[in-house]
Amino acid sequence: MRRRQLKKPSRFRGKKPIAEVRKSFFTLLEIFLVLVIVAISSSVIGVKINTLLDKYNFESSFKKLNNYIGYCKEISFARQADIYLNLKTSTNGLICQITSDEDKAIFPSVELKIELLKNLFFKEPLDQLDVVFSSTYDVLPKVELSLCDGNEKNEKTLKIGEK
Repeated sequence: MRRRQLKKPSRFRGKKPIAEVRKSFFTLLEIFLVLVIVAISSSVIGVKINTLLDKYNFESSFKKLNNYIGYCKEISFARQADIYLNLKTSTNGLICQITSDEDKAIFPSVELKIELLKNLFFKEPLDQLDVVFSSTYDVLPKVELSLCDGNEKNEKTLKIGEK
């Protein structure tokens, strides 16, 4: 005798299988709204990041200039020679140049430097400033420099010639 096999009842009887269910996609309007929201938020964040980067560049250039002044003081006293720090205005910032009248043979380990300090400008209309660091630990001229960034949003003063 043959056994009759019973069919298992289908769970999907009368319904479409999962594979055949229609997938819904985003409408063009929804995609456009998401893009608008992303664009607005990125422009707001971009402006804040740009101002923070300008401030960071100004602060780092100011610290470099302060370090160069201390470096010139120490080298002039240690080597018993006059060191000259020349600051010139350029379109991108201040050009800092360290030189000496002494022969290079006296300064074998000292590198004479030229560097652009970006986003750092004289607040007063000044094209060039020459500072002399003498071997007696004296600095001429004794000045108080007002420095600012390109937009004049950030500003600091630097005293040259004081201990």
